[in-house]
Amino acid sequence: MDADRSMEPPSARPGAASPPPGRLAVRVPLLIMGTVLLGVGLAGVFLPVVPGTPLILLGAACWARGSPRLHQALCSSRLFGPTIRDWQEHRSIGRGAKIIALAMVIVSFGTSIAFFAEGKAVRAALGVAGMCVIAFLWRIPTRRR
Repeated sequence: MDADRSMEPPSARPGAASPPPGRLAVRVPLLIMGTVLLGVGLAGVFLPVVPGTPLILLGAACWARGSPRLHQALCSSRLFGPTIRDWQEHRSIGRGAKIIALAMVIVSFGTSIAFFAEGKAVRAALGVAGMCVIAFLWRIPTRRR
């Protein structure tokens, strides 16, 4: 290596390990958004009408670009890892996950319509939204293990 080159910053050298300029400005918002999406997705596992699985998948996608280390930890998790890996590798979800997701949508929307929604318009809107979610889930390919 010649003396002139050793004075260059590491990012100016070919094959340097430091990130390109502006990379941090992209990673931080992705980390924040991924964390928020994962948090709301986790809440959606327990709350009616909040779609847990799609939000967890979106959070995982944000973490994949924002922090490979956090993304790897999420993909290695026993609870979420298989579903995330199926989606990333095959663009499908497992049969069990699909059945649980469909059942949760039916139960949560049905409960909301029957006990919490006031007025016919609100019940109709929830019914249409529930049917849209069911149709979306139904169209996702099912992966058999």
